[in-house]
Amino acid sequence: MKCINCGEELQDGSRFCAFCGIVLSKEESDELKNNVKENFSKAERVELEKVCECKNNEPTYNKSDFWNRLEIFYKILIIAGVSVTILLMISFFLNKTFAIVCSLHQIAGIIVALLMYKGIIKIDKKWISYLVLIGAILITILNIYSYSWNDTSRKNYTSGNNNSSVNIHNNHQNETEKKTAILPFGDTEYIGKKQDEIVDLLYQKGFNNIRTNILPELEADELERKGEVFKVVVDGSEFFSKDTELSKTIAIEITYYDAKHVAVPISDKDVKTKDVEELANLFKKSGFINVSVEIKNDIDPEYSQDTFRNEISIDTEKSFTITDTFPFDANVVIISHRQMEKYKVKIDIEFIPNLLLNKYSVDVEVGYTELGTLSHGEDNNFEIWLEPGKHTITFRRCSYKRPETKVNFSIVKDTEIAYEISCYEDSIHVEQKEFIEKGTVQKDNSTASTITTEQGNEISTPVSSSYSGEYKELVEKFKNAGFKNVKTKASYEVGTGFWASLSLNYVKSVSVDGKTSFSSGDRFNKDVPIIITYKEYEFKNPNIKFTSYTVAKMIKDAESNELAAEEKYKGKYVAVKGRVDGIDDSGDFNLYPTNDSWAITGVTCELLVDEQKEAVKKLKKGQVITVKGKITYVSDILGYSMEVYSIG
Repeated sequence: MKCINCGEELQDGSRFCAFCGIVLSKEESDELKNNVKENFSKAERVELEKVCECKNNEPTYNKSDFWNRLEIFYKILIIAGVSVTILLMISFFLNKTFAIVCSLHQIAGIIVALLMYKGIIKIDKKWISYLVLIGAILITILNIYSYSWNDTSRKNYTSGNNNSSVNIHNNHQNETEKKTAILPFGDTEYIGKKQDEIVDLLYQKGFNNIRTNILPELEADELERKGEVFKVVVDGSEFFSKDTELSKTIAIEITYYDAKHVAVPISDKDVKTKDVEELANLFKKSGFINVSVEIKNDIDPEYSQDTFRNEISIDTEKSFTITDTFPFDANVVIISHRQMEKYKVKIDIEFIPNLLLNKYSVDVEVGYTELGTLSHGEDNNFEIWLEPGKHTITFRRCSYKRPETKVNFSIVKDTEIAYEISCYEDSIHVEQKEFIEKGTVQKDNSTASTITTEQGNEISTPVSSSYSGEYKELVEKFKNAGFKNVKTKASYEVGTGFWASLSLNYVKSVSVDGKTSFSSGDRFNKDVPIIITYKEYEFKNPNIKFTSYTVAKMIKDAESNELAAEEKYKGKYVAVKGRVDGIDDSGDFNLYPTNDSWAITGVTCELLVDEQKEAVKKLKKGQVITVKGKITYVSDILGYSMEVYSIG
């Protein structure tokens, strides 16, 4: 049989549909049964019964259908009940008393609303049960909000009750205590005593309504009487006896001597920009005798543009107007805040980029202050405020501890420093290009960009001892800085090869007043000796000693014994006399024996530098000359080869 509502197959005789839940009457069941018999064959009916039997064995309960069939009241009731139960458990766990009470009230309200809705509690209108349920739900707001409360109210309430008890107790004690006190002195016994002594004595006896007045009439020679009692008035009378019993609240007025008062000559708001000496004189002229001045170097120029700022305290009082008066012996302290000794240093960095290798970034820091990071090849400038003295700038490979290069410098005023840096695998080369102290006038010289300011006979060094540029440029830097005794010294160590000649005329070392280690900005007397040692060609050394020979003598020695001749001449400095012949276009020429015009063996003279060609141009074939140099080759057949040092 099939359900007449949803069309699903049912067992014969079913009273309700297991799929849609509709109730079937007996007639409907029979009708369905007859329809099955009429519309299906026997085999189909058997198969249909098996299918229905299988379906009837499956669970028919559907949770979603159950929830959907519930009335809206029960749905709200279930949600509210679950929520309140959770809140109750939380409140128990957190020990929140108020929240527990709220949750219990909510549960009670939900139960009452359910009983009303089911009719167990009789009500005229069914909507009242909804109202009770909504009220129970609204308590949730108060329940949740109570978690943000603390115990302050309870504590205050308890504290208030305790205080009330104390106050009541104290009031009771005050009522029972004695309200009078004994006057400790008579109207003549306080003469010559200090007012603080009299006041303390009265308080000790229990009097609590005491007022003091000042009588400012003491001159400078009477200051030892300062604070001495002039008169005492008790309850409006200057006449009273010792040991008189009086009320503790009776009015007692004490007048004592003080120094004469003088008016303040200026308000506290007008002292900030006044000259400190002018302020001191102003207060002294007004009659103040204790005026002192304090200088504090505590204004940081990095954060404030003020060069100075004043403040005044009069007996620790810092706020006053021009109408206020103070004792003439009051302590007037004038504090002048000045800029701390700190100077602005501008650092310009030129970063020479590499084409392929070692293209790393460089961190820059001065002392423990990080200035920034330079990407490879990036030029930049930085500003930093520093105290006078020596400082160290560090250039370090980014994200690595090595390589790094440290350069020292010293400052005594605002300064501009320029560096040129370049990166290598194991080092960062740093060259200081400029060191300029502010307030100087630069000379019109492209190579003399380093200038300092002279203070007396001491001036600052324009570079550090690590300077490695050309020596002539360094000479100009020191002269432009103001140094008067600058000397140079050659170090004859440069060979004649291409790579060796790259260091020609570059600074090897610098000494200032005998010191070979100093920082840029270090100060020296302008007349101290400065010696700049630079690199020069070895062959220009004037101290080389040459041994004189003739070409004929040298040729004869080689022909007699080549081995002995090589040991005698090779690598030695010689002055060779011979006849000129065979000058080629490179400037090299040959020397032959002067007494043999047919000789084919001689000394080949090789020039070292182009500047020697000028001397060769003046030579003539057959001319007899002396050439100084170093022998580099010896042969009995080919003769000798010699590096030319000079042509005489």
